[in-house]
Amino acid sequence: MRFLLLLLLSLQPLAYADSLLERLPALGAKKQGGFLPPDQAFGLTVAADKANTLIASFRVTPGYYLYRDKVSFSIKDDAAKIAHVSLPAGEAKEDPNFGRMMVFHQSFQAEITLADHSKPAQKITLLASYQGCSDRGICYPPIDKEIVLTLPPASPASTPKIAST
Repeated sequence: MRFLLLLLLSLQPLAYADSLLERLPALGAKKQGGFLPPDQAFGLTVAADKANTLIASFRVTPGYYLYRDKVSFSIKDDAAKIAHVSLPAGEAKEDPNFGRMMVFHQSFQAEITLADHSKPAQKITLLASYQGCSDRGICYPPIDKEIVLTLPPASPASTPKIAST
């Protein structure tokens, strides 16, 4: 019976599990504290800075980190097009799951430039995706968010000129 109980406890998904020893105080384990739910470990707010620029502000709780290359954005229903996303460099980390990766241990901002937005004020839905882990060893599944924003009307000075590279 004990073996079956231990087996069932160990099969719980890693993304939400405390370690098995934390669950068994009768065996002398010390409670280290649980893991935060994804929305508490990582927060995201987005605001329209100008008619053609969005600022995505990520909050990263101490003891957690986001993968730089797992942060992505798109616009639902092609209501607008993304010309460029600017992210900070991040810091190198030897990750047990993915090898050498660039990550964010601190809160940061991404600047999202929209391509040729010369329309009047309009609503768009930004699709954001990101993934992160706890420094204590669990990784969360990818987090997908839909954020509805109203873009201010474009003025002639705010229409971006896209340079080719």
